[in-house]
Amino acid sequence: MNAAEQMLALIYLPLLNWRAGWGTGRRFHELLRSERWPRERLDDLQRAKLSDRLAAAVREVPYYRNHGAYAAADRAGSAGEILRRLPILRRSDIQRAGRDMLGPGHVRAQRSRTGGTTGAPLEVWRDAATRTMAEAALWRGKSWAGIRPWDKAVSVRGMGKASVLGRLRMRLLRKWVVEAFQPAPDQRRRIRDLIGRIRPVSVEGYVTDLLDLARGQDISAAGIRTVLTTGEMLYAHQKTELEQAFGAPVHSYYGCNEIAALAFECERGMRHVTDEHVVLEAVNADGEPVWDEPGRLLVTDLDNRAMPLIRYELGDIGVLSREPCACGRAHRVLKELVGRQQESIRNETGERLSATFFAGRFRNLRHVGRLQLVQEDVRSVEILYDGDEADAALELRDIVHEIRSRLGEEMKIRATRVDAIPLTARGKRPLIRGMKD
Repeated sequence: MNAAEQMLALIYLPLLNWRAGWGTGRRFHELLRSERWPRERLDDLQRAKLSDRLAAAVREVPYYRNHGAYAAADRAGSAGEILRRLPILRRSDIQRAGRDMLGPGHVRAQRSRTGGTTGAPLEVWRDAATRTMAEAALWRGKSWAGIRPWDKAVSVRGMGKASVLGRLRMRLLRKWVVEAFQPAPDQRRRIRDLIGRIRPVSVEGYVTDLLDLARGQDISAAGIRTVLTTGEMLYAHQKTELEQAFGAPVHSYYGCNEIAALAFECERGMRHVTDEHVVLEAVNADGEPVWDEPGRLLVTDLDNRAMPLIRYELGDIGVLSREPCACGRAHRVLKELVGRQQESIRNETGERLSATFFAGRFRNLRHVGRLQLVQEDVRSVEILYDGDEADAALELRDIVHEIRSRLGEEMKIRATRVDAIPLTARGKRPLIRGMKD
């Protein structure tokens, strides 16, 4: 770092520690060292932390203490081998267990609620250890994209407003929050001009919100170095659209409300799992581990004693790989995120079309605008779109043909023009709102 950067670090790291929790800076420097550890050392760390977490869960948490599989579990072998002997924890299990999921540390823990986009909202308690580790992992992951904790950054939000105190705190930390809920053209221009005045190093937000902001605009003059997306699937054509609009490379990172920081893109564009903080698994329909093919993602938090989550099913489909990355880091690679488990439409015989199928085939649509496929029963699909009705007719015909050619001519399909594609409770706009299995 040069003298100016050293001064910024001296001023802002204490402030960042204050916001994120004391100990975050120390964790951050520990993660910078461990990112170059060999795989064997990461495996040893995971095994030791998992053994401690299991022992504490059985000793302190009623749900795990009363479930014989955890107390009797054989703890020999690697973290993955130990976990495969344990049951999968689902959202419904946590909701039924209620306060039996909580350890004694929850009294001083921070409570949050998931959005409930895949069912009823879930309350999660996270202690200081897991919060500081997750924040430190976020700092490290952003550093791979060239972003330092004290750099100017703009967060684009489509839902929710920051409090006055929250805005003041963010401003002290050189962070700005911009509300961009389906902005009109004049509002998009005002936001573009504001970003131009701030000249942030990075802009971050849901794919939905960033695309709404970028629509019909060139924001490249703002000098943004990196665009970060999270919270939603980022398809190849969306990445291209954002890179063209912002004039900067686009990186994505993967997390969840229950645990937070899970995987971040390195300089080679590969998502590395935060192995020091979690164990991420991919399993098939029979619960067997799979590599280099799509599987249901399970996560184990290695730090949270307030509400331990062991083999928690995230509801996402992804591809994990053991192949080493050219960047030299030995962390597991989340090669691909395929989408949410329910992000598909299907017919009566069980044949499915996934969100990635549609994203790939309809990336060059010009007149349909934003679209969403809605399925409430196996015999019909509704296509919602916000483009021009007359100009979109031919493109809609192609969409209908693609669906019927694969799911059957008997599938009833209707197209409905709407002023705006509806958002979920957390401000996301999924490509598919499918039926729950």
